Amino acid sequence: MKGMSNKRSLKKHIHRVCGQAAVEVLQDLPVEIAHKAVVQLAVLQSGALSKVSFSFDHSRRDFANKHAYNKARTLYVKAAYDKLKSDFNKDLQKIVSEINSNLSDNDRQANKEKAND
Repeated sequence: MKGMSNKRSLKKHIHRVCGQAAVEVLQDLPVEIAHKAVVQLAVLQSGALSKVSFSFDHSRRDFANKHAYNKARTLYVKAAYDKLKSDFNKDLQKIVSEINSNLSDNDRQANKEKAND
C-alpha cells in the first residue's frame, strides 16, 4: 500500500487486494478452507473500508494560524493512514498464515512453486 495519497485510491487498493486474495483462495484451496478464508477476507475488507474515513479532532481555531493547523492535520492524517495500512497488512498476513497452516504439505509446496513462477 505504498503511495496511497487519497481515500479513493486507498479504498480501491483495499478492494483489489481482498478481491485478488479471494480469487486465489477460491481457485486453489479445498472448499472448507476457502469458505472460511473468504469470510475472513470480507470481514477484513469491510473493517478496513470503514476505517478509511475519519475526522481530524481539532478545529482551525485551536491553532495560532492556518499553517500550523494544516501541518498538524497533515501529520494526523498521515499517521492515521499509516496505522490503517499497517493494521491491514498485519491482518492480511494473519489470514494467509492461517490458510497456510490448514494446507497439507503437498498443497503448500504446490502453492510455493506457483508463486515462484
